[in-house]
Amino acid sequence: MKIDFSKLQVSKLDGEPVEDFYKDVANVIYKFTEDLDLVDIAIQINRGNIVELRDSDSQKIVRLFESNKIPMFAFARKAVIDFVTLQKQKSNTDEK
Repeated sequence: MKIDFSKLQVSKLDGEPVEDFYKDVANVIYKFTEDLDLVDIAIQINRGNIVELRDSDSQKIVRLFESNKIPMFAFARKAVIDFVTLQKQKSNTDEK
């Protein structure tokens, strides 16, 4: 499935959008993944590229953001999880 993480929108508590949040996502994946395949994906996300994810890649990203070992607030982690899950659902619907 193809995902454009630059479309992931997150707002602060005051409603102000977080600029270039996809770069934060890329940095977390790059620094905290245990899977070497995700390093290249993180680099592509950081560049603002649309990335091609296998089902296993999306599952690994979701699991990473579900963990408490990354330095990101819960609302932001949830936004990433929801975004990846929604993109996966859309991709599965498009394939049918």
